[in-house]
Amino acid sequence: MLTSLRVNLAFRDADVGETWLDALDDRVLLVDDDPDVRLADQGAPDAVPTVLLTDAPSGEAWAAQLPPDTAVDTVCAALWAVHHGLVVLPGPSAGPALTPREQEVLELLALGLSNREIGDALQISSHTAKFHVQGLLEKLDATTRTEAAVRAARLFLV
Repeated sequence: MLTSLRVNLAFRDADVGETWLDALDDRVLLVDDDPDVRLADQGAPDAVPTVLLTDAPSGEAWAAQLPPDTAVDTVCAALWAVHHGLVVLPGPSAGPALTPREQEVLELLALGLSNREIGDALQISSHTAKFHVQGLLEKLDATTRTEAAVRAARLFLV
């Protein structure tokens, strides 16, 4: 016997909520009370497993976190997966475009190497290594080397 998944929608913007209401109406049972899962763009994790649609990574323990422009079929799959106790992790995002040399520098930077050590490893001057590191900080919108390494890891660049 096929059972309907009971989904509650919780969106700040009523128009966004209406769009998801229309998109999911024939796929799941939309409810206000006693949901199996919640589809939201806000709130804090609670007893109801939630698929959060957001561009900003959250440190909270969500059952799933997906970009807001995720396809309806993918969101439905995430809702069902969360209902069955699975955690849905976002796939790699595009991230900034890196040159092959920037990728090499980023990998060494993520290992904690200094500009001099990066230069020695790549047979370039420490000044050139510093230039590449500064470019990576800008591309990754980071202010420190550690922040750049963390952002690169989150984007699956290293």
